[in-house]
Amino acid sequence: MNSDISNKALLFFEKNKYSNLMKEEWKYTNINKFQSIKYQQSSPNNNNLKIIKSKANKILITNGEISKVEHSKEISILNLKNAIKNNSNNCKKKFNKIIPFENNPNVALNTAYFNNGIFIHIQDNTIIKKPIKLSHSLKNISPDIFLNCRILLSIGKNVSAKFINEEIFTAECAINITWEINIDNNSNIEFITLTNKHQTNQILNFGVSINKNSIFNYIPIDLSGKLIKNSYYFNLNKENSQCSINGLNILNNNDHIDNFIQINHNHKHTISNTSFYNLLNNSSTSIFYAKAIINTIANKAEAYQINKNLLLSEKSNIHSNPQLEIYNNDVKCSHASTTGEIDKEALHYLRTRGISYEESFQLILNGFINNILEKISIKSVQKSLKDYIAKNVN
Repeated sequence: MNSDISNKALLFFEKNKYSNLMKEEWKYTNINKFQSIKYQQSSPNNNNLKIIKSKANKILITNGEISKVEHSKEISILNLKNAIKNNSNNCKKKFNKIIPFENNPNVALNTAYFNNGIFIHIQDNTIIKKPIKLSHSLKNISPDIFLNCRILLSIGKNVSAKFINEEIFTAECAINITWEINIDNNSNIEFITLTNKHQTNQILNFGVSINKNSIFNYIPIDLSGKLIKNSYYFNLNKENSQCSINGLNILNNNDHIDNFIQINHNHKHTISNTSFYNLLNNSSTSIFYAKAIINTIANKAEAYQINKNLLLSEKSNIHSNPQLEIYNNDVKCSHASTTGEIDKEALHYLRTRGISYEESFQLILNGFINNILEKISIKSVQKSLKDYIAKNVN
């Protein structure tokens, strides 16, 4: 990567630090909790990269770098720094455009310090039948130093594809992740993120640019998180672009997950639908802060938001703040938020039908969770999540 960009990013951070740029996004999470973690360039991953041409689509990522790849010929997977250097698939015009580091200090630090990064490109007129699975693992990572991970995903015109991004971390660690996803015209993408990070401190910035007649269905499932700050930015840039965000947090103990979602309707006939469910137990905390911005040009835009929260403990906390900023009168918009406990009448009803307390409790939880899981079209993922929840949520 051009070292000039890295230097500019670092200078930007040193000048601005965490000034007014971050006040809104970090309203419910104290950014000072991350200050003790050091930012520095990650050590190179010395694994020998294995590339296998295959009908299967599997990407193994170790410490934020590709370690093994199996993929079909329509998919290009490269080292991001090399891709930028060679301008592979015109990636220079896509890097640092969706979430420019000038707008976000944590993206600036990521730009300055990520080691190699990953560039994935799917060529025009491609139907990927088998899901593309990204499996992340960590080796010998210090919990006192941020691991900076960077992924640029470029989707061509007329593409249909499904992604599974799996991040299961058991060791104590700290991660600063930046995703940028550019979706060209007439494409349909389903993207599932599945995480379990009960000892992880994380800052995630996830930006998506969606162009004409394209659909992006995003399903983030977070099963735990020590201190997680997720910031999502979705740009509906052209006519008939659409996005749906169907999220689920299942939190326990002292988990803390903060989800900030901003959707920019930048053109007419754009549609966004945000549905986020939180299940909280013990002393866990979840934040849902979603904002849909309907710009003046966005005639006939539609934006819908719903947040539902189920508290299983008196010590659990939820901050729910759905927002609409509307600068055009010719739109359809709504938002709603509900928070409550297990319905005692429903529990009583099930028990009068001869169902045990434990089974009744689980049935109610499943009914709540399934509202999101049913949005997943990949049945194997849906089943594995249901099995995990049946064993671990009670």
